[in-house]
Amino acid sequence: ETYVVSTKANDTNEVVVRTLLGEFVEHGSNHGRKVFKKLPDKNTEAVDVFLYYWDGRDGPVFQGWWFGNKLGGTQVWAHCTGEAMTPPAAGWKIPWDGQVRNTLVVENKAAQARAQAMERVTALGQEAQAAAAAARKALDEAKAAHGGAYGAPQGLQAAEGILQPQGQALAEVLRKVLEAQRSVSGEPAKQFLQLGTIVRGAQAQVTAELNKVKAAKTQAEHNARTQQLEARDSKAFQDLLPECQQKANNAEDLVEKAAITAEMIQAAGDNLDEVRRAVGETESAAKVAQSAINEARVFLNMKNGQCRKYESESVRTRAQAELGKLQAQLVEAQTKLNPLKTAREDFTQRQAAQRLVQEVMAKLSPAEVECDKAEEATLLITTDGPSKDNLEAADQALQKAGKSVGDVVRQLMGQKAGAKGPVLAELGALEERARTSEKRLGELKASLKESSEKVSFEALLKEAAEKLQTVKEAVGKTGDAEGPFLMGVEELPLDETLVAVKACETAATSANTAVSIARMFIATKLVEAKRFSEKLSAEATGKLKEFQKQLENFTKRLNDLKGATATRKRKALLREAETQVAEAEAGAKAVADAAAPFEDDAKLSTMSSDDVRKAVDEASKADAAATAKLSEARRYIHARQLESKSKDASADVSAELIKYNARISTAQGELTKYKKLVASVGERIQAMRALEEARQKVAAGEAQADAAVARVAELGEAPAAEAVGAAEAALAESAEALRKLSAHLADIQKRQAAARAEAHKLRPRLEAATDKLKGAEDKISDLKQKADVQRMVEESEQKMKDAEACVKNASEAEAPFLIGEESLPTEQAQAALDALTKALQEAGQALAGARTYIQMKRLAIKRLRQAAADMGADAFVKLQERVEAGNKKLADLKASAARRKHDVVKKELEAKLGEMKELVKAAKESTAELTDGGDLAPDAMKGACEKAGAAASSARQAVQAASKLIGDRQHEAKGSASADEAAASDLAKMKEVVDEARRDLDTMTSALREQEHKFVAQRLMRDATDMVEKLEKRLADTTSAAAPLTADEKEDFRAAIYLTQIVEAVKGSMAKASQTQDQLWAEVAEKADVLPQAKFAAFCSKLPELTENGDSLFSDEELARAFKRVDTEGKGEVTKERFFEQFRSRFMVAANISMTDSLAVKGGKTVRKLEIGEVLEACGEPEKDPGLGMVRVKAKAERDGKEGYITLKGNQGTSYLSDYNAYTACEQRVEKIIKELLEASTATLRYLDKKTKELQGVDKGPLGETKAQLTGLRPRVATVQTAHTQLKAKVVAARKQHQEALEQEKQRRQEVMDRRAAQRTVDEVSAQAKEAEDAMEKA
Repeated sequence: ETYVVSTKANDTNEVVVRTLLGEFVEHGSNHGRKVFKKLPDKNTEAVDVFLYYWDGRDGPVFQGWWFGNKLGGTQVWAHCTGEAMTPPAAGWKIPWDGQVRNTLVVENKAAQARAQAMERVTALGQEAQAAAAAARKALDEAKAAHGGAYGAPQGLQAAEGILQPQGQALAEVLRKVLEAQRSVSGEPAKQFLQLGTIVRGAQAQVTAELNKVKAAKTQAEHNARTQQLEARDSKAFQDLLPECQQKANNAEDLVEKAAITAEMIQAAGDNLDEVRRAVGETESAAKVAQSAINEARVFLNMKNGQCRKYESESVRTRAQAELGKLQAQLVEAQTKLNPLKTAREDFTQRQAAQRLVQEVMAKLSPAEVECDKAEEATLLITTDGPSKDNLEAADQALQKAGKSVGDVVRQLMGQKAGAKGPVLAELGALEERARTSEKRLGELKASLKESSEKVSFEALLKEAAEKLQTVKEAVGKTGDAEGPFLMGVEELPLDETLVAVKACETAATSANTAVSIARMFIATKLVEAKRFSEKLSAEATGKLKEFQKQLENFTKRLNDLKGATATRKRKALLREAETQVAEAEAGAKAVADAAAPFEDDAKLSTMSSDDVRKAVDEASKADAAATAKLSEARRYIHARQLESKSKDASADVSAELIKYNARISTAQGELTKYKKLVASVGERIQAMRALEEARQKVAAGEAQADAAVARVAELGEAPAAEAVGAAEAALAESAEALRKLSAHLADIQKRQAAARAEAHKLRPRLEAATDKLKGAEDKISDLKQKADVQRMVEESEQKMKDAEACVKNASEAEAPFLIGEESLPTEQAQAALDALTKALQEAGQALAGARTYIQMKRLAIKRLRQAAADMGADAFVKLQERVEAGNKKLADLKASAARRKHDVVKKELEAKLGEMKELVKAAKESTAELTDGGDLAPDAMKGACEKAGAAASSARQAVQAASKLIGDRQHEAKGSASADEAAASDLAKMKEVVDEARRDLDTMTSALREQEHKFVAQRLMRDATDMVEKLEKRLADTTSAAAPLTADEKEDFRAAIYLTQIVEAVKGSMAKASQTQDQLWAEVAEKADVLPQAKFAAFCSKLPELTENGDSLFSDEELARAFKRVDTEGKGEVTKERFFEQFRSRFMVAANISMTDSLAVKGGKTVRKLEIGEVLEACGEPEKDPGLGMVRVKAKAERDGKEGYITLKGNQGTSYLSDYNAYTACEQRVEKIIKELLEASTATLRYLDKKTKELQGVDKGPLGETKAQLTGLRPRVATVQTAHTQLKAKVVAARKQHQEALEQEKQRRQEVMDRRAAQRTVDEVSAQAKEAEDAMEKA
């Protein structure tokens, strides 16, 4: 059971009230009522507080329920009169003898919880009914909005807006009901359950109608979008389907062509050349068909991926079905093509099969010969009979043949593991022959085993007979050893008996060993005999069982001999045991006779020390002799008992040995008894001496007690404190001496049994002396209590004076208010009020402390002796009257302070409310500017939102501060009377003002949030649109940059090849002629400022390096195309600078490397790192690094104009620079920007996905519309991605065309070189022929 103590007033700052507040749990009982103890509270000091009942045993004043630090203690805080069985709810006096404090309430925790629950039920019931009524009204309005048809989108939108808030309101009410229901039980829980049912019913109706509205709305939107998507996707699919069908049909036709070609292999027959040619053609056709299938499969997969992105489900399903048919067509073609791809492999396998057959036959034939040899050796055993030599020869032949056949089989199995087709068939036939040889060897091994078993059978029977003969001889020797007992002497001497028994046991052990060996041998051979063939096994088993029967007869005879030997041994041992035990008993009797004088204490006291010592020596000697005899007898019996535990021992022997052991134990007991008697002689003498000493100490203690009592008697009625102390010390010293003497007697009684009775007789004398001391102590106690009463009166007087001083200080603290409250500023009034409150609190605490202290002391003296209590009664009555007067004055001061506090608080709150209203007004104006200002620019909208948000935040902080301040003041005013009731009314009105301001702020916040969403939606859409537009512009730029490679009118890179060859030829000509650029220009341009195309063509046509037999290597068209590469402006002529610009040495970076500022690598500083693909212009000729020997060149980067040295080729062969190639430079640049385009499109799509996911839960409002618009941007990004894919494919195709052009030009140049070489050869031969003709003519 638990009780809760609470207060209705603002008095928790009082120490007593704060100490009592909290929960009290049942903690035992007192005077017929339950006791309760306060649970620990971290907010208060750790003080034990008990709530208990005290009956009228100490008078009616103390009867009733109490709060105190312990049961019946002197420190109490509150009191309530009455005899109720449970703690009363009200009527508590604080302090316990003061006025009733009606604000302090003691309630049963369970009853309190039930009352609160019922209040909660009433409040939530009203809220639930209101919410259900509003829900019904909303349902009617929603049905009227959509007309019941669920078809008009606008009506559905309106109905959703009506129902959505009602669902949220009902959910909130249901949450409150469920939370309240979880914390109660019983009747309140049932009523909460009924409320929950009502709310759930209304919620279910609203939810059902809302779901219908949402479903209808979603379905209408879905149908419209589905039709639009289906039309778009259907057109896209019809555009791509013909190309897919064409590629699938082409692949199928190529497979049919390959199949027809493969039929030529079979038609070629044994003509190997024709077969090889057919195989080659089949392979080529299969590769072409496979390439077509792969290309078609990749194309179909790509298109299938595009179809999966269709948003129309019906078109997506139809497209996947159509493409699935084409893919199945490709699978069927692939299945038909797969055998054709292995045509060469099949031909190779047939040839390999023939080689493998020859290899295996080379080993199989000798193995079959070895089998024939093994068969001949086995037949020889059958004809000549089994012998050791024949068996070994046959076994070796079988092992050799088995190894040969096994090798062949393993080789076949290993080759079969990876074989297939014809090879596998040939190896299967050879395996069958090898298995036949294995079967023959198995039959021969069985025949050899039968012959070996016959030899083993004969050896087995011979060895078994020998073992049985050994057993027979050993049993005979055992019978011979029994001779000494068969001479007619009934009882031999013990020594002879033991010798004869030992001989019999030795012979029996040997015989038993032989029997065991024979038994084990026969049992083992019986198991081995079962492994023989059936006939030999039966015969061997019969012979061995006959041997077993003979062995059992020998065993029976041996057991009889062992039994007779054991009986003789037992009788001899029992005779010896009887002798040993009798001697031990005689020794114990001698000890008893020697110790007889010590049994009588009277006789012992008459004996002299010499007589006692002599008697003790004699008893000790007898004891030593008896102990030795007993030990010897015990060892003998123990040894025999161990022997009797063997499996051959008799139960009779064990029983007799137990009896002998009991007699030894009895003798040992007697011996121990008399040993103790002898040992106690010294102790008994010592006890006599201790008793005499104790009697002397008791007499001294009695004398000391008498002296202390006499000293107390000499004290008067008002003795000095020093005299009382000295008398009290004397009493304590005497009491301590008597206590120690009592302990000494107890120690004697405990340690010395002989003196126990005499020591007990001294106890009454000690008790009489103790009683005298107690009487003297009572007189001392009376004197001390009177002194304590006087001290308590003086201390209480001082406490009261301190409390009266605090009350006076509180009265003086009221002085500032006496001159007029209105004239005081708010800060000074609050400071004066705080000072007054503090002074009143200190005065209250001081009075409460004084009252509690005085009451505690009054209660304390009532528990003293009557004389001491009467001495201070009047003084405490007067002090109590002064306490009551102080409380009355303090109560008047508190009432006055409460009224003044109300005025100060009201003034403070009015100022706070004024500030709050100004801030709320400013927030309304800022929000109005935002909502009524129309469409603003983004920056203006952002500034307005931030301004309105800041104003609303400041206003909300002011509202929260005012609300908290009012709440604090309401809590302080709770439970107060008179002026505080008026304050509560004023505070309630102010709270309504704050609540109204909070509602206005909520409305403003909703409007502000709507504007913020609108601003965010606009900004989000603007950013997304900018990203997509930038992406489309990047696509346009990328397409333009790739135009030289992909446009219909591509850049003429073949002309660049022509121009490069022409420039190289001109450079070679200049080198041969040691011409400068000026000399060359004068020759080509004929000293003009510009070079026309005609002069350029004429110069190239005459240049030896570009002619063949007087004909130019380049046509006029090719020369014109080369000149056009130089004449970029299309004027038909070029300047000197433009012409010689083509002669610059340029490089491209082929691997990552750094540009340094000096020729030497060591010690040089890095200018910057170069990227792969960068173009460099040489600033001089390549030079060698003087330190490392690497070739380096000084060059300038075209990207930023920086100059430095770069290594052409590393010391490990890595090429860092390559010759400049216009096409390669263009291709690398295009690939880079295409990659950047892909990264940009991916980033844009990722941004759209991220923002769409962030708006996933938003279905309406500006952000909901923005989500749909973001989704609409995705097709534009997809278009860019498709264009990127197509552009990349065009670049790849352009690269392929360029490679083909390079190859063609290379072939053309090679043909020219070949023609030149051929012409030189013809010229040389013609010259030689002419010389020969000339020689012949001369001859």
